[in-house]
Amino acid sequence: MKFFLPLIFLLFFVSCKQEFNIDEIDIKEPFSLQFFEGGKLKMKVDENAIFTDLNKVFIYSFFASWCDSCKVEAQLLSSLKEKFKDEVEIIGVLMEDLDKTSLKKYKENFGINYKISINTPNIIFEKALGGIETFPHTIVTDKDGIIKFQKTGVIEGEFLQNLLENLLENQK
Repeated sequence: MKFFLPLIFLLFFVSCKQEFNIDEIDIKEPFSLQFFEGGKLKMKVDENAIFTDLNKVFIYSFFASWCDSCKVEAQLLSSLKEKFKDEVEIIGVLMEDLDKTSLKKYKENFGINYKISINTPNIIFEKALGGIETFPHTIVTDKDGIIKFQKTGVIEGEFLQNLLENLLENQK
């Protein structure tokens, strides 16, 4: 029995080994977000900018399913997605592991109509931004990828709508 317990711990730690070492990843290199709905978005994070191949205004919302404020913000972002359609790209950046069934149910429960990025690239994204400590954490970029607004906590809907309208007007 003495040798059995250390063997269990050894097997546990070997099976829980990380797929990657975040400290070895060059966060200055381009990477791709992977979407729950399918597809990818290639991006590069630079000082005060998030560059993509799309020439659009972006909202990135870092969230977790257990976060009550994130649920409120998800509903706000869904209403903005409905209003702005394809003019604004909204991406929920999931900062936890959820199985497909749970994530699908979460999207349905909160009427989420925008893309959710999943898996390891989200950790790379978060690290490239210098770390995110609390959720929701929202970043808005203009069509050139320049970060125009960043906030931790739920954003006031009218403020965010006005910001988006101004950014879209300026891109014409």
